Amino acid sequence: MAGNGKMHPSDIPVLLAPLLSGGYDYVQGSRYLSGGRSEYLPLFRKIVIPMLTRLIGWLIGFRGTDLTCGFRAYRLDLIRDCRLDISQSWLDRYEMEYYIHYYAIRLGYRITEVPVAMTYPASKKNYSKIRIFTGWWSMLRPWVFLGLRLKR
Repeated sequence: MAGNGKMHPSDIPVLLAPLLSGGYDYVQGSRYLSGGRSEYLPLFRKIVIPMLTRLIGWLIGFRGTDLTCGFRAYRLDLIRDCRLDISQSWLDRYEMEYYIHYYAIRLGYRITEVPVAMTYPASKKNYSKIRIFTGWWSMLRPWVFLGLRLKR
């Protein structure tokens, strides 16, 4: 769960239920699934998030609905998998969650999405610390590096 106040702690049981039932290894929150919502979502994100989600889904074969939602839950077995190396220095910003997402898909872990709510400030000011170029590059970099096999 991101510490930016946009996600609702009341959604934690919904996020954990697929892990606790034993059916899934990784649960991705989605504001786009039925029952999810994203109040005051800025226009730029409203356009870019679905496009990026479809592009990455097409490239890697996962048909999710909300790749950038930071509300996620993982089984510890996934994080402890020796085929992942989360101690790499380049995984220092947003890269880590996309690195894990990439390997969870590639290694055949059981993944699902659940609806979650996100509320952005109504003022549309200070809604994110993500910088347009460096922040988005940080999110795209794992897909480029791993897809081209420049990193492991």
